[in-house]
Amino acid sequence: MAVLLTTVTGNLETLLGTTPSLSRVWFELNRPDWNAAGDIFAKTPVAVVADAAGAFSVPLQSTVPFLNGAVYSAILKYRNTVTGLDQQYVLASFAVPASGPVELSDLLVAGVVPPVPVDVLAFALAAQVSATAAAAAALISANLAAAFPGGPEFSTQEIYSADTGLTYTPAQPGTVVAGNSLIIGGIDYVVVASAATVFALQNINLVKVLLRPGERLSFPVPAGLGDAVDLGVWSYTAKGAFRYELQDTAGGRNDERGYGSGAASANWETDPANIGLLSRSFGRGNLTKGYISTAIGHSNSAYGVASLVGGAGSSTGLAAGQANPFNGYCDFAWGKNVQAGGEKAFALNEETRALSRASGAIGWSTVSGASTVAHGSIIGATTVADEGLGAFAGGVGSIAYGDGAVAMGSYTVSYGSGITIGRGINPENPLINVIPGSIAWGANVTRATVEVLPGPGTTTGVGKLRLRTAAIATAGGIEIADYDGVVRSAVKSLQTSSGSGQSWNLELSAWITGALTQVAWAGLSTTKGFFPTTGANTRLGDTGRRWERLFLSNAPDVSSDARLKEDIADLSAAELASAGELRTRAWVLKSTGEHARGYIAQEIIAAYERHGVCAIGAGLVSMGADGLYGVNYSAVEAVRSEYLRARLEAM
Repeated sequence: MAVLLTTVTGNLETLLGTTPSLSRVWFELNRPDWNAAGDIFAKTPVAVVADAAGAFSVPLQSTVPFLNGAVYSAILKYRNTVTGLDQQYVLASFAVPASGPVELSDLLVAGVVPPVPVDVLAFALAAQVSATAAAAAALISANLAAAFPGGPEFSTQEIYSADTGLTYTPAQPGTVVAGNSLIIGGIDYVVVASAATVFALQNINLVKVLLRPGERLSFPVPAGLGDAVDLGVWSYTAKGAFRYELQDTAGGRNDERGYGSGAASANWETDPANIGLLSRSFGRGNLTKGYISTAIGHSNSAYGVASLVGGAGSSTGLAAGQANPFNGYCDFAWGKNVQAGGEKAFALNEETRALSRASGAIGWSTVSGASTVAHGSIIGATTVADEGLGAFAGGVGSIAYGDGAVAMGSYTVSYGSGITIGRGINPENPLINVIPGSIAWGANVTRATVEVLPGPGTTTGVGKLRLRTAAIATAGGIEIADYDGVVRSAVKSLQTSSGSGQSWNLELSAWITGALTQVAWAGLSTTKGFFPTTGANTRLGDTGRRWERLFLSNAPDVSSDARLKEDIADLSAAELASAGELRTRAWVLKSTGEHARGYIAQEIIAAYERHGVCAIGAGLVSMGADGLYGVNYSAVEAVRSEYLRARLEAM
């Protein structure tokens, strides 16, 4: 091959006199060319990298011998140090002389030498040949289009991959027979079998096909898929919709809850009336009627605008609500037989339903929705109708109706925007919140054990806490435990007894320094009595924690049965003498400023000590945990009474 190389040199630099980062120059012919010796020169580019100083030198084939008038273009490439991006610029075209070296800048100034007239003629002849070939190709394409006329519904430009077992459905039957060679999308196919409308295709080159108007590309149905019609890829141009799924017979669908009853026909996949604008479907036997809706999986129904449904037998929107533009709008449903029926709602897992705006349902067989006036008859309270905004049900068999209603756990029910948390007994006997707007907790019951009642709705108002427990004789009804689970205090019994003596019994206990200390144990009866559950073992206050004042209509009745006592004896002379020294005093209480009359504990102790008797041991005086003394007035008065009786007898 006769090669005539000429060295082209140059120098690259920035306006600041520095070398551009990663600078290089590409040289490329504008078209292939040849010389008189029959050598053909391709357009393959030649690249040269500038050195650190920006200088470069490259040998290029001279354009002098070229017969087709080809010239070079120079492309400058470098890295912009400010943006970090690669930049490139195409310089002017130029011819390369037969000898060198020559500066690139000189070649750019010189420009291109016009081709000789013989080259212009060659260009014209080549263009004629090219035009003739293009006209022939256009005629072939026109003939193919006439052989496969189609309707306006399916795309002429969508290209999809398939395998060698694909089938081809022309828009008009009888237009292709076995043995014909087809060119579809520029790829050759051979028809190896024929039927009324469907022909198996065997690809010769690539596995790719261009779908024409009204045509459908189908794959062999894999084994074990029951009564599926076929596995197809098709696009519905009139609505911009796309399908890639198995087409089911109506009997082959898994629409157990009938959510697909809103279909216009049994042909969910290809009936235009069942195809939503810009909808998408992937899987098997899905119905996507909503605008820009998407279905993934098996036998799902998408009615809502911009909704997404996945799984099997699930739905976004309601079949009966298709006239409402917000039916299922932006809903999300994913799972088995779940339904997101309210706008912007979600339903997940299995057999769940979210039927109101911005509502949610998760778990198994849960429902969230709007409150109605009729719900009031179920719980025996007044309820109002609302849209169920934000209602949420989670767990197993839970139901939440009303704005902001919540039902969580197992078999819990909230009506009238209430909140219920816990566990009912079973589906027939759920835990029901019967107070609209309240919060209820319970476990394995139908009525809440703990209820927070609605407050007055003011910034200073407070609500009420209600406790409801069963009759408990020995076990703790309400317990307060430490972090380690050890009960530190408890309400032992809070119950109602049946019969004419109906009463409330209350036992409060506390664990102090590891030992059980009984704080109170009493009953409040409807017969106007407040009494201990068992007698003679419960105190009202103690020496360190006293009641300020006790108001009575009658004198106290103190137990004094001889059968309750032992070691009964007369008072000693020393004690009688001590009693004779006791004096009644007047004082003002420091804590309240009130005036009072009575005895001084220290004086009683001193009087008894003078006669060798202990006033504390005799039960007249006591000392509390706070170090303060107390006086047993009934005992002191009894001793004083006996002293006076003895004096009278001695007279």
